[in-house]
Amino acid sequence: MENTTLLPAKSQTIRAQVARYPLVVFVILAYAISWTCWLLMWLVDAGTVNGFSIIGGAGPALAAIIVSAILRPEPSGIPTEKRWRLFGMIGVCYLAFLAFRRLWVATGLTTVEGRVATQVVYPQFWAFLLDALAAAAVTFVLSSVCSQWQGVRNLLHSLNPRLSRVRWYWFVIAVGVYPGMVTLGNAISARVGLPTPAPRATGEWYWLALDLILLFVAVLLGGGGLEEPGWRGLALPLLQKRHGPLRSSLTLAVIWAFWHWPMFWFGYYGGGPLGVFFYVLGVVPISILFTAFFHRTRGSLLAVILLHTSINMTPMFATPTALASSLWMLLIFCVTIWMWRSPQTFASSNQHYE
Repeated sequence: MENTTLLPAKSQTIRAQVARYPLVVFVILAYAISWTCWLLMWLVDAGTVNGFSIIGGAGPALAAIIVSAILRPEPSGIPTEKRWRLFGMIGVCYLAFLAFRRLWVATGLTTVEGRVATQVVYPQFWAFLLDALAAAAVTFVLSSVCSQWQGVRNLLHSLNPRLSRVRWYWFVIAVGVYPGMVTLGNAISARVGLPTPAPRATGEWYWLALDLILLFVAVLLGGGGLEEPGWRGLALPLLQKRHGPLRSSLTLAVIWAFWHWPMFWFGYYGGGPLGVFFYVLGVVPISILFTAFFHRTRGSLLAVILLHTSINMTPMFATPTALASSLWMLLIFCVTIWMWRSPQTFASSNQHYE
C-alpha cells in the first residue's frame, strides 16, 4: 500500500476527493476535454483531418489516465527513458500517418460517400501543427502503457500484446463480427430480392483495400477506438463495484451517449440537439455488447478497441440492410439475456482503481 503521509497535504486532499467520487471526476473531465476540443473543431477548418476531433475522441482516455494517476500515484518501476522512447517512436509514426492520410484523400483514387474531397493536403501551416498536437495526445495515451504511475500502468496494461492473456481468435471476432453480420444480412437480402443499398465506396479493389486499412487505423486512433480506456477501462469497473453488469451497462450507455451531445449541436450528427435522446436507444445495446466482450476477454482493452473500431467504420463502406440490422440486434438480445440470467459470468475484470 502507498504511504500517503509522504504526499503533500494538498495532494492528499485532492486524492481523497477523487477517491470518494472517481466516476464523477472522470465524467466531468471526459466531457470537459472532449466538448472543448469539439467546439474548437467546429470553429476551425483544418482540412481533411481535424486534430481537435482526434483529441476530443481521446478525451475519455485522457480523463481516465488523470484519475488513475491520482488514485494510485506510486511509482510503477518503469524507467522514464523507456516511456519517452516509446512516445517518440509512436509520435513520429502517427504524425506520418496523418500526413499520408491527407495525401491519400487528395489523390481521389477512391470515392467514399460522405467524404469531402480536397486537393489541398494542408490548407495552412497551422493545420500541420494541429496534426502534431493531435499526434502528441494520442501518443501520450498509447505510451502510457509504460507510465511511471502504477495506476495508469494498471489501467492500460492490457494494451500491451506481450501481457495479453487473450487468445488470438477474440481479436479476429472483434474485427470481423459486425462486418461479417452486415455482409451476411446484405447477401441474404439480395438473394431473396429485398432492397439492398448501393456500395458507399467505389474504386479499384486494391485501392479500396488500402483505403480500408487506412480508415481502420484512423478510426482506431482518432474515431472511437481510444474512447475505450475511459468507458470500459475505468468507468465500467467503477460502476460494477456497486451494480451488476446489466445495470452498469445501461448507466454507462447514458453517460456515453450524452458525451456525444456536441456532435448533434454542431450538426455533425443528424437530428439536432434533441437527436441525442434517440441516440441513447442505439447506444444501449452496443454498451451491453461491449460489457460482455470486455469481460469475456478478461478485461482486454485492445479487444474492445478493435470491436469499437470495426463497428464504427463498417457503415462507412457498407450500409446494413434491415435484415442485417435485425440479425445484429438478435445477437445482442441473446447476449443481454445471457447477462441477465448469469451476471456472475460478467464480473468485474479490472481492479486497477482499488
